[in-house]
Amino acid sequence: MPNQKGARQPDEGTSDQPTRRPAVPDPKPQVPRPTAAHLISSDQGDTPGHFSNDATVHTFVDTWIAERREALHQQARAREIETMGRLIERRREHKHSGSARLAVRVRDPRRPGGTPTIEWVQARGRGRSDYIPRGRGEDAYPPAILRAAAKAWEWDIVQSAERDFARIRRGLRLLRELRAYWRKALDELAALESESA
Repeated sequence: MPNQKGARQPDEGTSDQPTRRPAVPDPKPQVPRPTAAHLISSDQGDTPGHFSNDATVHTFVDTWIAERREALHQQARAREIETMGRLIERRREHKHSGSARLAVRVRDPRRPGGTPTIEWVQARGRGRSDYIPRGRGEDAYPPAILRAAAKAWEWDIVQSAERDFARIRRGLRLLRELRAYWRKALDELAALESESA
């Protein structure tokens, strides 16, 4: 019986049996999964997988947080300079309306890895100023507190700047909370794994 049209003719001297393909090695070798204890320890020489002395989870997350904290710190510095420049310029325009009352300052962290602070102060004569408390756990100053301390011609500048400062404070707080949370979580995971070992 003739072959159907288009059917492939077997090559001469070859068998009709299907040819077995050679086994292909798995391109993704199985690597032991690192445990929480391995991720926490930065001085283990036999850390499995790609977590080594030079690249641990602690180092990665600490670096990630530090970079974002420094970026927010620089944003606060730039906004501080801009705000004080605008207040000084406005003061010249209203030099007969009394001295300016408010100023903002960005304080560097008290220790390495700490969080910078952004605070408003009220002038009390030459070279003297009082810190205006924001309230514990608050990212933004209550508007009524700043409004009562500011001159009428300062208020629009202060109000606009405080919106930006509140956003920056919130970002800094979230980074601080994230660092504390993941450290605690990894410690607890390591404890669980040691109990089941």
